Amino acid sequence: MNKAQARTLLKEARAQVEDRARKEARMNGALLGFAPLRQAGTLFVYSAFGAEPPTQALIEALLRQGKRVCLPRVEGREMLAVPIGPDSAYRRGSFGILEPLGQPIPPEEVDLVVCPGLGFGQDGSRLGYGGGFYDRFLKKTAALRVGLCYNACIWQCVPAEEEDEKMHYLVSEAGVTSCREGKT
Repeated sequence: MNKAQARTLLKEARAQVEDRARKEARMNGALLGFAPLRQAGTLFVYSAFGAEPPTQALIEALLRQGKRVCLPRVEGREMLAVPIGPDSAYRRGSFGILEPLGQPIPPEEVDLVVCPGLGFGQDGSRLGYGGGFYDRFLKKTAALRVGLCYNACIWQCVPAEEEDEKMHYLVSEAGVTSCREGKT
């Protein structure tokens, strides 16, 4: 199966997810209870759009905990990590996603990245939308990588190429799974 075929099947699987509110609450609970996330000072969290698991409640909880939370802003072919706060201003980006204005930070300052994906392999492989934005960003940081998705979108394997960056952990409504050791 190639990436285009897998993307089609994963979009269908994600669209059929039922009881989203309960599953999303379980995902947030798993993330907020995840020790590496609790220990991280600077987090880079995606801005959800479409049928992706929402991140707004997670972002608000992290800000209440005093974490430095960054959201992505796309400029050209690069994705930047921009810290946010209660007075942050936003613009609608080229993909229709709200992006923060403000000064970006170096990727090296990020401790943990919460990544979106159409789907993930159990080995941490990530299948995104095909723009390569997260792969390019992840190459610049040693941050812990956490893929967030519905359990229906975690497959044994997804099509991946050598330049595709892998996740260290996956979080779904089923909990946290280590991709490095295969442990939950």
